[in-house]
Amino acid sequence: MEKRIYDKANRPLTITEAAPRHLDGVEAIEAACFSVPWTREQLERQMNGPNRLFLCAEDENGAPLGYVGLMTVLDEGYISNVAVAPGARRRRTYGCGWNRQRGWRRHPAGSCR
Repeated sequence: MEKRIYDKANRPLTITEAAPRHLDGVEAIEAACFSVPWTREQLERQMNGPNRLFLCAEDENGAPLGYVGLMTVLDEGYISNVAVAPGARRRRTYGCGWNRQRGWRRHPAGSCR
């Protein structure tokens, strides 16, 4: 699963399921965003655990810009964590709706702030 989207300045980002190659960048974002960051082991469990979806936004070079962790139980979902690297904030990215049942769906420009 991978989706290319663009920010307001037409810079590309790719939304993809997090992989081991993202872990160093995700760990750095976590440390920059939270006073009590998750440990590397906690992040790995979130990425690889059952009933979990961990999405990563990456730049054109594959460097993580942000991430979201999701957990599901039966028909309910829980957002476990969301973080965006300080230098990647307020880029007004849109076109970014993911639904596991329906796949990607497009939002009108500017509606996903």
